[in-house]
Amino acid sequence: MKKNATEQKKILCHDCSGVKQKASFSCVDCGVSLCTSHLALHNRILRDKKHSLINPVENVEDYRCKTHGKPLSLFCKDDQVCVCQFCTEIHHRNHVIISLEDESRGRKNRLGIKQMDLQKMIQKRLKMIQMINRSVKRSKREKKKETSESVEVFTALIHSIKKSQAELLEVMEEKQKAVKKQAEGHVKELEEEIDKLKRRDAKIEQLSHSDDHLHLIQMEMSRMHDNEPLMSSWESGALRYSV
Repeated sequence: MKKNATEQKKILCHDCSGVKQKASFSCVDCGVSLCTSHLALHNRILRDKKHSLINPVENVEDYRCKTHGKPLSLFCKDDQVCVCQFCTEIHHRNHVIISLEDESRGRKNRLGIKQMDLQKMIQKRLKMIQMINRSVKRSKREKKKETSESVEVFTALIHSIKKSQAELLEVMEEKQKAVKKQAEGHVKELEEEIDKLKRRDAKIEQLSHSDDHLHLIQMEMSRMHDNEPLMSSWESGALRYSV
């Protein structure tokens, strides 16, 4: 529990010489704080005089009227100020005067009402904090769920794209192989035709230099069917080797 300033600071006896003892009361009329022993002496000396004793305080003068030096034991409702008995007879005559206890009690009641209002305000804000925290937690859960779902969707999409890409590349690869095979077949056919044409050309070259006219004519006539042009498959239409 947090202590007030008076409780935290030890009030010492004004009348103790040497080691001062802890004060047990403060006398407002005398303006001093006294330990148990000196308080007993104080009461014996005063006898029938009634002084105002309060719990020990550091500055007793604050509890005395600055004008008359008497205890501030009353409260003026009109001027809203603490007063002593002499003040009520001089400066506050015909004013509404009540005891400090009654004024303090009324103020405590009002403070209690204010405190209740403050407690309600505190509770209201605590509930708002709880609502905000729950909202943040709910948002966090939703974000986690949405993130998981988004990752799942995009993972599936990426997988689908990669699969489609792999299938497309495979189709293109097979098509390229087919084109290559077709091209190789055409090249082979053309090379064979070139060999045939070269052989024809060599025979023609040989006959063109022959001086045996009869032999030349006979050989030429016997090879007339060889003069028919070759018709390769690639000549029947345009070749296309694109993928």
